[in-house]
Amino acid sequence: MPRKPNPTHSAYYMGLLTSLLAWAIEDYPKNRPTDKQLLHWFSEKIPLCHHLGKVPTPEAAKKSYSKMWNSPWNCCFDTTTLDGLCRILAMSLPICDFKDYQTFLQWAGEVPTGIDENELVQIAQKMVIREYHFEKTKGIFETTAEKNAGFERLGVAS
Repeated sequence: MPRKPNPTHSAYYMGLLTSLLAWAIEDYPKNRPTDKQLLHWFSEKIPLCHHLGKVPTPEAAKKSYSKMWNSPWNCCFDTTTLDGLCRILAMSLPICDFKDYQTFLQWAGEVPTGIDENELVQIAQKMVIREYHFEKTKGIFETTAEKNAGFERLGVAS
């Protein structure tokens, strides 16, 4: 039976946030970090983000992440928590060029309509995984192009 859309925070947005955080923490968007990894990572990253504005404590960030991961269709966070998580992401992944939850919503775009909340989470995960592979591949191509340019400068065929 399809779930009714969450009027407060779409499962789509929660799925995007958890996948982006998983990418930042685990270097792959679909891996679920352990509680110990979450606390360690948030403990390292949060002090670097205070200049951007209010951020949650490592324990609160871990709890929020776990809630989003376990039931993204049932989240009801205050804006301060979501703003803080977005600030942490902005400092952690180069593709995250947003400064708070409001700019994250603009970055993420419209929620696909007429789709079950469970499917929205899967769509969000697939989008982040696709972006992950694009970014990883882009790095390979840039490195190869730099290498080829270096060979050309030396007059050597690659």
